[in-house]
Amino acid sequence: MNARRFPRLMLPLIVLLIAAMLMAVACGGDDDDDGGSTSGTTSTTTTTTTTDTSTTAAAAPTAEPAMTAEEPAAMMEPVVDRVVTAFEAPSTEGNETRHIGQTTVWQMKPMYEYLIDSDPITDEMIPGLATEWAAEEGPEGPQVRFHLREGVQFHDDWGEFTAADVLHTMWNHQREGGLHGELVYFQDVTYETIAENDYEVVFKLSRPDSNFFAQISRLQGGVEIISKAHHDAEGDPVVIGEDAPIAGTGSYQYLERAQGQNIVFERTPDHWRFTPDFPELEIKFINEASTRLAALFNDEVHLTNLPEDNLQQAVADGYAVVVGHVQALRAFAQFRGQYENEASALGDSYMDTGSPFLDVRVRQALNRAINRTEINDAFFGGKGEVMRVNHLNPGRPGWNQRWVDEFESKYGFDPDAASALLAEAGYSASNPLEIDINVAPLSRYAGADDIIETMANYWRDIGVVVNQYTEDTATRRARGRNFEYTREIAMGGTSSNITIGPKVYNTSFPPRGGGVEILESSKLMGEFIQTLDPVKADALAREMGDIFFDEFISIPLFWLPAEAVINPEVIAAHTWPGSITGTWTHLENIEAVKK
Repeated sequence: MNARRFPRLMLPLIVLLIAAMLMAVACGGDDDDDGGSTSGTTSTTTTTTTTDTSTTAAAAPTAEPAMTAEEPAAMMEPVVDRVVTAFEAPSTEGNETRHIGQTTVWQMKPMYEYLIDSDPITDEMIPGLATEWAAEEGPEGPQVRFHLREGVQFHDDWGEFTAADVLHTMWNHQREGGLHGELVYFQDVTYETIAENDYEVVFKLSRPDSNFFAQISRLQGGVEIISKAHHDAEGDPVVIGEDAPIAGTGSYQYLERAQGQNIVFERTPDHWRFTPDFPELEIKFINEASTRLAALFNDEVHLTNLPEDNLQQAVADGYAVVVGHVQALRAFAQFRGQYENEASALGDSYMDTGSPFLDVRVRQALNRAINRTEINDAFFGGKGEVMRVNHLNPGRPGWNQRWVDEFESKYGFDPDAASALLAEAGYSASNPLEIDINVAPLSRYAGADDIIETMANYWRDIGVVVNQYTEDTATRRARGRNFEYTREIAMGGTSSNITIGPKVYNTSFPPRGGGVEILESSKLMGEFIQTLDPVKADALAREMGDIFFDEFISIPLFWLPAEAVINPEVIAAHTWPGSITGTWTHLENIEAVKK
């Protein structure tokens, strides 16, 4: 690409109910990049969204500072032109959306939009670049029809958004060589997209899929609509800082970028949906919490995430905290070393990796050795809600009160019980358990690196030999997908729904390599993905949850509030869900203090 900045299904109604019930956001770990209805035959549709709600797609505004009669709103300007945010760097940095997955595409979201948007308060799916969509039974099987919004312009005069851009976006995300975690999904499930006309497209699905709507929406990320004309003219944006990303339609557009440092956007003129308060938005990549705090105090940053001790320090100094509206962010750690011999629930045995994690007693012992209360108090100020089983909570299908009742006896802090379990598994002072841990920050919440180091000390207290290291993302991606980790524990931090979370981490469905794979849960997931009956879906989710709980598939820690610290002299409020993978979304909704 030239180094210049570019010029300025019929599925029954039940499938839609299931999609709405299951949708939340995508899953990813430390580096995985991972209504009425009529049911009938061909051409009979079930309309999911029939009303154009473009006027409500933006955040419901929080009350702004009071204005005097001499200061009409139209004449007021933000106290600064550029609002600056700072977060830990994404594990994969880049301008090509096909190479950055659901957990890392937040860095580009200000400039892109989706066919289906998400409400910043409720996280519900709402119209975006599509005004309505409907599931159908097509001549070849299930399909979904989208009616596109007319008159939407791509940034910098790259033309009007049409069906051709949807087809091109899907081609871009399906083509070989893409590094995002859902490549196989897009190739296999959404195998063909056709244009009926300039403003109507049909996605043909290889099977009923309960996660389809969330998968292509803003909720998960991965189908950022790009300009076909711009991509055809300039090619792939390979070199960060030189090649501009392919044009989108978001309320901010790309301005400049420095690799490893920041990305800057500017307000899109005459945007069809929403005009941000700030003319410019900068996202800085700062891994060290102390450096982010210092930048906040020095007025170099106006919004950032901080671990609890730094957060309290900032609050004491007059800074404010804003909280995401939907609690789905979670902290956990994953075992890596138990993998099925075949993908997609097609096998009946595990790889012979020699992993200590093949023994469930080891996984339980490492859970029982950690003090969750101390971790919660130290790193989250006691705000974390204890996670009993990864992927599920009381608000989701499949919840089982048994997991609460038995949690303390199976997972509760008890070093003696942990030591006894290791002894049963054959470990001793002369033959200690040896594990590896990856120590690295996560952008989704602050303090992940400190948390895993704290857990390492708990494990050392029961005689475990812990090797610490930090690897670059490219190395981790390659090693993980080649199943090279046999005794590693790594922190995860993401939101998820109960389709994506278990599929990515604890089944053999691609993308793989991120956690303990369980044969039985893989087979259940194969059924769950295609289940259209909510009663059956609930039962299958409970069965999977029972396996996850009893098999100690991970180290569940906490469901967390998504919190950001703001400079109240610059930012009046921020409305965002806090539950979307990557956490830091809807940055166009940051409200300015006016002058």
